[in-house]
Amino acid sequence: MQTDEMLKIALADVLTHCLDRGMRTPLMVCIMSRNGSVIVVRCIPDCEEPTVLAEHSEDDRFVSPIGALVLDQTGQALKFVLDCGRVAPESATSQPQA
Repeated sequence: MQTDEMLKIALADVLTHCLDRGMRTPLMVCIMSRNGSVIVVRCIPDCEEPTVLAEHSEDDRFVSPIGALVLDQTGQALKFVLDCGRVAPESATSQPQA
């Protein structure tokens, strides 16, 4: 189970990975758990807190491992696994072709 504070720290780590890989803001982040809990946020550089776009919670918790999918302004996507306080990029996609 992840606490709100652990999720905030994990989100910060995910965003750092994304920006280090050159993803362009704003970033759309979907965090989901195998128990059905999900939160979708929009992250804008100058905002302190992400904007929550959608949220559903099962039993008021996220169960590890947690998946995170990030989409940037260009369509580039990165997938992460959050488990026991670790953030691991799983795979990346290239930019969509016109």
